[in-house]
Amino acid sequence: IFLTGADAAPHLEKPGLIEVTKRQNANGSFLFFLNHDTEEHDIPLTCSGTDLLTDALFQTGDILKLPAKGVAILWRK
Repeated sequence: IFLTGADAAPHLEKPGLIEVTKRQNANGSFLFFLNHDTEEHDIPLTCSGTDLLTDALFQTGDILKLPAKGVAILWRK
């Protein structure tokens, strides 16, 4: 697990080779999830937000399915 950026760790329940980075600006917070593994991982989310790549809406407690070598960007206002 690779974690960078302040407060990135609480948003990950320790699945395999997942990188999570948090960035913030005037538009909100952005959580970048990168799966470096060759297997899909289910990530239980501890926050709500919108995946900017798929427009999927997530609520706290939802599962983010991150495919092998996949990427998700969760935007929180």
